[in-house]
Amino acid sequence: MPFAVAKAFLSPAHVLACRAGAKAQFKPQARCLEISLPLDTENENYGDCDEPHKRIKSLDLRSTAVEDTGVAYAVGVVRGNQLVLMPVDYTLQLRPNMSYLNVVAAKRTDGDESEGEAEEEEE
Repeated sequence: MPFAVAKAFLSPAHVLACRAGAKAQFKPQARCLEISLPLDTENENYGDCDEPHKRIKSLDLRSTAVEDTGVAYAVGVVRGNQLVLMPVDYTLQLRPNMSYLNVVAAKRTDGDESEGEAEEEEE
């Protein structure tokens, strides 16, 4: 099978596939990708958390750049009877973004401070 290296792609090509309903935000200069996947909180497989405010409604993923190992990768696409190769400039790895835990911790801290102030006023 004949092949060709794509030279027409002067700017990097981005390929992203995710399920319907997902929201994605990509910042090419920062090489940052954020995806928010909605969760079905009413599903029987969701979990048994009785407190609705503790249920997360979406799974947020944030990218981190994968360290360059010096290996060159390419993506191949078959067009007609020819294999077209496109170089991969960089790779991103998606990991869960646990920012909702920071919100819970901040609420706890705010609650602790207001309790401390109340105790000081009583003295």
